[in-house]
Amino acid sequence: MFHFVLWLMKIFYGMTKPVVSPCKDYADILTSQLKIPANQVQILPRGLPLEKFSPDLRGKGVWEKYNGSTEAVQTGTARKVRFSFIGRISKEKNLEFLNGVWKKFAAQYNDVELMYVGYGWYLEEIKKFFEDDNSVHFAGEQGGETLASLYADSDFFLFPSVTDTFGNVVVEAMSTGTPAIVSNYGGPHDIVMDEAAGRILPIDETAWLNAMEECRTMFLEKPEEYAKMREVAHERTLKYTMQNSTKAQFDFFKKLKKEAYKL
Repeated sequence: MFHFVLWLMKIFYGMTKPVVSPCKDYADILTSQLKIPANQVQILPRGLPLEKFSPDLRGKGVWEKYNGSTEAVQTGTARKVRFSFIGRISKEKNLEFLNGVWKKFAAQYNDVELMYVGYGWYLEEIKKFFEDDNSVHFAGEQGGETLASLYADSDFFLFPSVTDTFGNVVVEAMSTGTPAIVSNYGGPHDIVMDEAAGRILPIDETAWLNAMEECRTMFLEKPEEYAKMREVAHERTLKYTMQNSTKAQFDFFKKLKKEAYKL
């Protein structure tokens, strides 16, 4: 069946040119598996309305509404390093992997916490998995300034998905200045680019544990390095604004029209 579908896709894509891809990984699939000539594949990232996502929202007290922080501060058990996953709560986001990694990570450190923000069919199963684990919190489905503030209040954003062709939530997180830890497959790692704005990792438990430990240490012991990472993360999302994306697409189609009609 796979080879039959691949054959049909080759026919379909062979009748079109150029083919637009949102990221390099999928552009490579088009050239390697579907045999589209490289000069007929154009990468055009998406644009997002990022006006409401700002680093200035950090520290406004929104995170504390969902993690029981008031009681923790009174008892001296408040956790200092905040990680989050924000998005659709489903297995195709590779959350089973993240849950296993977090269990081991939180068992090593009592100063870290993970916030799940979003809704999906896998949510109740995750809640059961983390039952009685006070390092994990659930904020439910959010929007508007509350959502943007939860992004900004996160110290690191975790996104282990290997199926995303782009990664809107990665852009939103980084737009608030939050560094992202992502997989090395699909669109998200094109957004992060390198270690200056987060971490890009294979789906390997040891690699993720080591990276999260490194990020924890940076946040607690190297505040200037961490502040710079937040700055770079925010700057890298500027090309994904609606204005910049629209201009890139307009320039591309204007060039395409000129080539097609010899204008």
